[in-house]
Amino acid sequence: MVILNLVIIAIIALIAYWWANQGFLSGLLHLICVVTAAAIALAWWEPIVVENLLSKSWWSGLMPGTMLLITFVACVAILRAVSDKVALGNTQLPRPLDMTGGAIMGVASGIVTTGILLIGVGFIDQPQAILGYTGWHRPGAATAAGAPVYGIGEMAPPDKALWLPVDAWTVSFYEALSLGSLHPDLGGRPLADWNPRLDRQAGLLRDRKSTQNNTSFGQMIQPPGSIDVGDPLLTTDPGDGSTVLMVPLHFESAGMDFGNRLALGASQVRIVGTQNGTTEVLYPSYWAQFFKLDYDKEKRRLKAEVRKKTLEQEEMDAELIKYQALLDSYPDGKAPGLYQFANSTSYITEPDERKLDVRLLYTVPDGFETRFIQIRGTRFDLKPATAEEDWDQFCIRANIPNQGEDRVDPWGGDISGMVTMRGRLPRGSRPSLSDLKGDVEIFEETGRIIRANAVKYPNKSRGSGKLGIKGYAVLTDDPITDKLTYDKERGIIKIAVGPTTRANILAVSRYIGGDGAIVLYDTEGGQYAPRGFELKDPNNTTLTFNTALRNWSDITNRPRFGSQDTFSLIFVLPVGVSLDRLELGDEVVGLFENIVVEPPSTR
Repeated sequence: MVILNLVIIAIIALIAYWWANQGFLSGLLHLICVVTAAAIALAWWEPIVVENLLSKSWWSGLMPGTMLLITFVACVAILRAVSDKVALGNTQLPRPLDMTGGAIMGVASGIVTTGILLIGVGFIDQPQAILGYTGWHRPGAATAAGAPVYGIGEMAPPDKALWLPVDAWTVSFYEALSLGSLHPDLGGRPLADWNPRLDRQAGLLRDRKSTQNNTSFGQMIQPPGSIDVGDPLLTTDPGDGSTVLMVPLHFESAGMDFGNRLALGASQVRIVGTQNGTTEVLYPSYWAQFFKLDYDKEKRRLKAEVRKKTLEQEEMDAELIKYQALLDSYPDGKAPGLYQFANSTSYITEPDERKLDVRLLYTVPDGFETRFIQIRGTRFDLKPATAEEDWDQFCIRANIPNQGEDRVDPWGGDISGMVTMRGRLPRGSRPSLSDLKGDVEIFEETGRIIRANAVKYPNKSRGSGKLGIKGYAVLTDDPITDKLTYDKERGIIKIAVGPTTRANILAVSRYIGGDGAIVLYDTEGGQYAPRGFELKDPNNTTLTFNTALRNWSDITNRPRFGSQDTFSLIFVLPVGVSLDRLELGDEVVGLFENIVVEPPSTR
């Protein structure tokens, strides 16, 4: 820490000494070049990096800070070369005034130069501490009397401040300029509003999970387009009356750390918005995600506590009974969990899966209006939040587990991952036309089913006949050729709702009394009934397609309770509509985030 302070002071002193000897006007000209170059660098480095230089490799972590520094140095060099050609020479001032003015200009240039240098180095992927200086970070628990205590969702300033906080001075200076004389006329996105508190970001993005040898685990910068940000939801917490904002995030493998695992801290997911006309930044307080249930692992953990005498045998037995009830409630083996960003060890993690759904929860102050969310420095658009007055419905959409003493519903949450749009048969199915038993029509040009009524085939079918069956198709008359062809305006949607899923429609039917209308809603209020289903038991697969099925009672081939049968409802929907929810009777079977109906597959 002392070394970094001395380095900063030394650089500023050397620059001041140099321009004191060069004179006031030369120092002023250099200051203008430095201020201009820094403004250009702060404006250009982000679009250059985000649009061209980010990927899931380690190389991405070097780019933000390196590009900021390269742009700054290059602009200073170019501006100095131009100014030396056009500036008038032989201007004389009294020597004391010349040296004093030159020194002042040099100090100002040194502050901006070291400020940009410190910010640039901070945005380069490396351990959080730079010569002992950590910058802004996630607070840990207060360990000493009189130590500051931070609230959930707050970030902590440096434990030891710089003697000369040149990074904060530089950012404050350019934020003020961005709203004043340097306000952008083209993009209309001033630094103060669209990348505020850049000096804090440099430290917070390096505040990541580390391995035992103190090397950083996670990516520092998020590649654009690697995360799907869903529609935010706003409600009022009935406990304390605070306003809660939920933002859904969906990670595919490209969004994981280096395409592998994930470790995401509160410091890396900030929301930028306005409050009473002033730009403010929010960090999440909680997150919700599904976790994998493992009875044997939980039993081993509890036994270890019994051996350490931190838990009684009777308490262990009671906990295992509760855990088994949880397993029974979530037959797919995953249960919702709510977690708090309580300290510097709290991370959103997913070491096993290649994709992940997360719900971030922010406490929103009165008058706050969201602008966008930044995930590891990369900006993602946020749609206007939808208000949800019912707290229970909010918890369902946020994947927050039911805290009541009554039933735990194994349905009603996000089931976006259970949707497929390729119009294929169940996984592993390869029947030929001769394998299908029952009333069926085939579009022989492509081997796709255009109508089926409770048609069966053995699961072991491997397409020994002439015509292999690939899936389903919706046809229409081609007005040019007067022949049947694929209807490109309607897509085929399959939703898995069997007993092994968290959208267990069998459990829902029992809860509502046995029967009810099956309705799929889009985000505009459109309603659709199923046009078919798939049922795969251990021996056979049963298909129905292109037949109206309005109620649960219309489906006579159903999966068995407690079995491993797979069961999917099939819908035919207009291309381009966005799915909202699936209902049976008055009960929500599941919700969808960012699921838009795609054109049908013709392969």
